[in-house]
Amino acid sequence: MGKRKKSRVSRDEDDKDEVVQEEEGNHSSSNDKSLYEILGVEKAASQQEIKKAYYKLALRLHPDKNPGDEEAKEKFQQLQKVISILGDEEKRAVYDQTGCVDDTVTDADIEEFEANYRGSDSEKKDLIDFYRKFKGNMNK
Repeated sequence: MGKRKKSRVSRDEDDKDEVVQEEEGNHSSSNDKSLYEILGVEKAASQQEIKKAYYKLALRLHPDKNPGDEEAKEKFQQLQKVISILGDEEKRAVYDQTGCVDDTVTDADIEEFEANYRGSDSEKKDLIDFYRKFKGNMNK
């Protein structure tokens, strides 16, 4: 087995800022930390290693341990999103392939959107906007 990266867990306030900086956008970019970096584990980490790292961070960031600290509360919520992805084999596989942290869109989601969109004020506004954009010429 390869070298295992140790999780950096300290009680420093500055380190807390480094812990969870995900979900600024929908995809993790090279400038953002990967979900694995957030937890302090390697990409090849086992589920057991991921859960262990999660529990350490969750204990430190839990709102009960940081009463009144909105930033810690937000980071704890972000940590929940991280474990919901890396803790689920299917979601983890999708994340590993795409880097995407969004939930998968299903056919049912699309059908629900279509049903709600058709005939809605939003659809009418969109049609009017397109009509104006193309100056009434729908062939453009």
